[in-house]
Amino acid sequence: MNSFDYRVDPEGKYLLNILNAVAPVCGGINLEYFFSRVDNQKLGAGTKLPHNVMGLFGVANGADGDLRPGLPSQMIEVHDPVRLLTIVEHFPHVVLKTIQTSAATYEWFINEWVHLVAINPETQELFRFKDGAFFPYKPLKQTIEMVSDITPLIETNIDNLPVYLLP
Repeated sequence: MNSFDYRVDPEGKYLLNILNAVAPVCGGINLEYFFSRVDNQKLGAGTKLPHNVMGLFGVANGADGDLRPGLPSQMIEVHDPVRLLTIVEHFPHVVLKTIQTSAATYEWFINEWVHLVAINPETQELFRFKDGAFFPYKPLKQTIEMVSDITPLIETNIDNLPVYLLP
């Protein structure tokens, strides 16, 4: 979460500095979790029980095992593999111009390694970045269900829950 006020940055210059850090740092961490969860034996590090630190840049299983590139299963077992969503409150045309300024940052969004949504600060409309442009976001549901007690839902579901309103 960055504190950002679009009114102070009408051209997106400060926003560029924020997104230049957010895309590779947060995107990289998110992808490390993603790939480690998708195939923990090849892209992750397997179980950390037999790990030995190798040269302060990786781990190996035992004294002479292969270098393990990702995260151990104990770190990822509670994280679902989803892509990072970055939400920016600014005019979509400014956000588009801003991300196009840096090829390295733009690549994270155009290739959908990190998803990007712009919120129009005047209308509160959401716009999703896809295929090089922002498109209005149309939610699947127009209303959000209200539940008075979420405990039974948590106790009976193992999958992600939808968004609910709580009193």
